[in-house]
Amino acid sequence: MSTEIATGELASQTYAEADSPLSRSVRGAVGGEIGGAVFAVFTLWFTTSLDSPGKAALLMISTVATGSGSIESGSANVATGVLVHLALSAAYGVIFAQFVDRMRTNATLLLTAGLYGLLIYAVNFQILSPLYFHAFQDANQPFMLLVHIIYGQLLVVIFVSRGVRSREPRFLWR
Repeated sequence: MSTEIATGELASQTYAEADSPLSRSVRGAVGGEIGGAVFAVFTLWFTTSLDSPGKAALLMISTVATGSGSIESGSANVATGVLVHLALSAAYGVIFAQFVDRMRTNATLLLTAGLYGLLIYAVNFQILSPLYFHAFQDANQPFMLLVHIIYGQLLVVIFVSRGVRSREPRFLWR
């Protein structure tokens, strides 16, 4: 790592050498779990605020593993929903992490992360849901769009806060 620090001057920090694909993948999985946990809390709050059972969202996501008709047949369960949500949150984080080194600034990273959340929503709810996961059609679509964008923003907190942006100039005060 090379760091040039001068009082009140622009300092350039390069983290590329220490930012291996494995390191990014681990941070992506952790960031994905952070974003996924907040996503789940918001969704459970929203679901219960509509006087629906809190487990409804988890049963819905369990259909990814148990099949589209599993809610009606009674084979969908909360534990499967939790496991599917954890796995997808981490997997989406790892996928996003592989592109982080191509983003030059934190602003680019944050914008791209929001768009990534939008992409996840579009693929899951607008493409896959009508074809395979019909239970997702019952979800409140504007809310789902919002929490997916929030997921994307929370996903990058671990990258922004750790200062892993290579090539981004920093102004350091002493």
